Amino acid sequence: PTHLVASFRSTLAEAVEADILLHVVDVSHKGFREQIDVVNKTLEHLKISSKPMILTFNKIDAIEDIREHRLLQKEFPDSIFISAKRGINIENLLNLMQEKYNRFNNIYLLLIPYSQSHLLSGLYTNYEILERADDDRGTTLRVNIPASKELMFKNTFSSYIVAD
Repeated sequence: PTHLVASFRSTLAEAVEADILLHVVDVSHKGFREQIDVVNKTLEHLKISSKPMILTFNKIDAIEDIREHRLLQKEFPDSIFISAKRGINIENLLNLMQEKYNRFNNIYLLLIPYSQSHLLSGLYTNYEILERADDDRGTTLRVNIPASKELMFKNTFSSYIVAD
């Protein structure tokens, strides 16, 4: 509800750090459309409305009229409908989350010479390391980079990229 947005602003600010936003809507609430608008405006205010987001309608089992469900699907075509309580469509939500995550991330192969091993802590701190191998040339890493951090990553590590 609009009157609670101010108290949740710090919680919503955590969304700034997220790679993907999961916007969960209680579809059984009569004012859910207004709630969606409030969240979207708050995300705009936080300057993160362009982040990848999955609009997720929960409590879909509370909608008994199949026509109403179809109208919602038509109104919100890129959303997913679940029931957390009954476990309806949860696996599809998880698959969609993984798909979106993969779509907005890139994997790079880096070779960091031992003489530059001080760079490793920054990689481990800021990025997702998928694999690591050490040999006589240095440390080879497969690194998953969110699109939002790709420019910073390339500016720092472009000379160590073996493949992308």
